[in-house]
Amino acid sequence: MTHIIYTLTGDPTPLARPRQGGRYNNVHVIDSQAHIKLVAGIKIQDQHGDHPAYTGALELNGLFYFPAYVPYRKKKVGEDQWHTQKPLLTNLIRFIEDIGITCKLFADDAKIARIIAQKKFAKDPRIEFWFIPLKE
Repeated sequence: MTHIIYTLTGDPTPLARPRQGGRYNNVHVIDSQAHIKLVAGIKIQDQHGDHPAYTGALELNGLFYFPAYVPYRKKKVGEDQWHTQKPLLTNLIRFIEDIGITCKLFADDAKIARIIAQKKFAKDPRIEFWFIPLKE
């Protein structure tokens, strides 16, 4: 199966930690990104189409493009420069892994055996990622 490049437009979103809410013995976990994951999942499912789910060991390739205009700097940053501020690259990758499980692109995120990822500035912010099956 050839790899499909999935694209999510807009600023890259890191995975937020679950929060706890409630009182006394009625404590429950709140997923603050449930809506964001749902919308992203629908877009990814549309791009995946009728292709079968990935099986076996996988390589995850991710490119995270942030807006070239950084408000706190009040100036433009050159395109293709490295993005070295927050959010952390690991949290961005976890967001992709979470969406992959939600969309049933693969059964378990433990199937990802290799990760190649980059954060850069670009004119149009987006996330691009794809999976490559690894030979056993």
